[in-house]
Order: sequence, then structure tokens, then C-alpha cells
Amino acid sequence: MNNRDNLGLFSQLDPRWRRQALGNTIYTIRDWGCTVCSICMMIFYLFKEVFLPSEAAKLFQFTKDGKVYWGSVKYRDLKFKGRYYKRPSSKKMAEYTNDPKKAMLVEVNYNHWVLLRKWTIPQRWWWMCGEPYAYPARFRKRSKWSITGYAMFEREDS
Repeated sequence: MNNRDNLGLFSQLDPRWRRQALGNTIYTIRDWGCTVCSICMMIFYLFKEVFLPSEAAKLFQFTKDGKVYWGSVKYRDLKFKGRYYKRPSSKKMAEYTNDPKKAMLVEVNYNHWVLLRKWTIPQRWWWMCGEPYAYPARFRKRSKWSITGYAMFEREDS
């Protein structure tokens, strides 16, 4: 584990797991691991626990082309709330970044997933995300217009 792990930032290009297969597919975390890395960032944000992409790639289920089956994403009291093929409202983005028990993964440009981390109403067109396609992983500013879908998760303490 390194300092980036302690910040909850995970890169799909990290040499520790970039060659790890996504389930039983021919794809690796390097190829299509943005979703897996973003889910691991989300778990750190919601639970303050490190769940490595290499572990997630073994536990989650994937389509033959390397996409995550959302219902297979299981971690403690994490609940999948839905996947949508449109841009979320500003109100929904603010709700999911301001509530410590909620998290939103955002699809950008139809093929890349990131963790939404900051949305402020005055900035309206810009938001911050955990970017897994960088090594080391980092936070990045993006335009709202690049959003093409989203998935919502909530921590439901029992």
C-alpha cells in the first residue's frame, strides 16, 4: 500500500494491478479498469477502507467485453441504486457529493467512468472527479457536458 491508496485514489495504470484480468474476460484493469478503480475510490470515500482494484477485479462479475455487472458490486452495506444513460441534474449531483453516505460514478464520453467528488452549484458546468486513467491517479476538473451517464450508490448502515 502507498500514500495514494491512503487518499483513496486508484489508477488503472498502476503496475501492481494493471495486468490483472477483469473476472474471466480477456480484458485487464489497464484496458477497461476505470470502473473498477472508480468503485474502489468510492468505497474508500464511503467506508474509509482500502479495497484494492486487484481484489475487485476478482470479486465482481463482468460482461464478456469487460463491463461491470452493476448488481455484482458488493461491499459491506453498499447498495446500488441505479444506472442511468443521461446527464444527472445539478440538484442530484449536489445531493450525491454533499451526503457522506452517497456516491455517484459518472460516465464521460460514453466509455470512461470516474468518481464524482465535488459539484458546486455556482460553478454549474464544472465538477471534480477521481481520475483513474492517470498514473498516479489524481483529481481532475471536467465539464458537465462530457457526462453521458451515471450510477448511484448509497451506504446503508444496518
